[in-house]
Amino acid sequence: RIMDIFFSLIGLVVYSPVILISVIWIFLEDGKPILFKQQRVGKNEKIFEIVKLRSLRNTKIDVSNPNKDIEQRALKIGKFIRKTRIDESTQFWLILKGDMSLVGPRPEMVEYHEMMKPHIPYYTYRLLIKPGLTGWAQINYKHSSTLEEYKIKTEYDLYYVKNRNFFFDLKIILQTLESVIFKSGAR
Repeated sequence: RIMDIFFSLIGLVVYSPVILISVIWIFLEDGKPILFKQQRVGKNEKIFEIVKLRSLRNTKIDVSNPNKDIEQRALKIGKFIRKTRIDESTQFWLILKGDMSLVGPRPEMVEYHEMMKPHIPYYTYRLLIKPGLTGWAQINYKHSSTLEEYKIKTEYDLYYVKNRNFFFDLKIILQTLESVIFKSGAR
């Protein structure tokens, strides 16, 4: 928790000018709302609201497949803030607040959680710890939308839950920074 507080405060300070510029750009390009809010599943299946900078046009989405046409819906600034993960920077607040951790399995959308839970053995074990801003699955596997992809991603999450420690977290943080700065690693 100490590491979460320390890094989230640093993240908020470092990202605040970038967040401010992004907020203005999003408003000029597509108006309000600036933030994207969505229900996600956290530790022990507790539902909480995740907050991101909005990177997609404010249009209706297909609830059965929320990622459908995602690239076509991206704002111009959205493509940049998604690629650089700036859209996720507001989650430092959720880490500071205690809803999330810096490292852990990414919090899943309620719809996907409910679809995957009955089909993937031990799927809910990933919820024994707080969800993270980054995680072992994020730096080792791509964004998932099919059952087969979720099975693989869940294997990474479960490996992390079973083997997590300070040094493993530090390794994940450093690999995440490398991925963001040098655009390598996670998809």
